[in-house]
Amino acid sequence: RARRLRGLQHAQPDLARAHPHQRDGVSEGQFQTVLNQEVAAVLDALAKKRVDAKLTYVIVNKRVDAKVLDARKDDGCQEGTIVDSLITRRDLYDFYIVPLYSRNGLANPVHYAVLHDGSQEDPRRSIRPSALYSLTYKLCFMYYNWTGPVRAPAPCMFAHKLAYLLGDLQDKDNAYLPTPKLMSTVSCWYL
Repeated sequence: RARRLRGLQHAQPDLARAHPHQRDGVSEGQFQTVLNQEVAAVLDALAKKRVDAKLTYVIVNKRVDAKVLDARKDDGCQEGTIVDSLITRRDLYDFYIVPLYSRNGLANPVHYAVLHDGSQEDPRRSIRPSALYSLTYKLCFMYYNWTGPVRAPAPCMFAHKLAYLLGDLQDKDNAYLPTPKLMSTVSCWYL
């Protein structure tokens, strides 16, 4: 782990000092609640573990009304298109990414709202917006069960899968649970 962290610090020094956290399933009306409760809890956990990294808390929203069109072409919008002006909010650090190729017509982007950016408190630990955009887009390719990009970043997809599995098992008997040995290991048995 130490060797990988040193490699990350060399390749992306601003990402190595930041702790990006992506959360899905939050509407705009819940932003303040998430900021007061979840972000505060994560900050407390980082402080207790004495992690020397700044938290960047990003909300992922796939249900957006905005559509993106590349006016220079007729065959749709290029995947990886980032929109961080014009249609974004003035009172919020947010951006849109088109993770999938749109063959014809309008592309349906995913909205990302940065609720807390602790890296901005210390200029030496600041995560550049371009690094956050790049990380977010690359995480759309990291989902194990699909060979191409997915709409939401892989950590959000894994959280959906785990929540669905545990919710499904809660209503049934324990016949479908993995063995205690498998549950005690730090593995992704639910994938």
